[in-house]
Amino acid sequence: MADLKLDFTEEIDVILLPLKKLIEGIDKGILLQTLHISSLFFALKKLEKVQFY
Repeated sequence: MADLKLDFTEEIDVILLPLKKLIEGIDKGILLQTLHISSLFFALKKLEKVQFY
């Protein structure tokens, strides 16, 4: 794995949540960027936790 090269203004925090709490948190605004939310839903689809019709 390569080292991250962050800008001096960037800060990354990793927070592990149970899947149920993460999904509930979307309604509460813990994920604000649509790119993050869409990535989550594609991961859930791959894990067969959600279906798209």
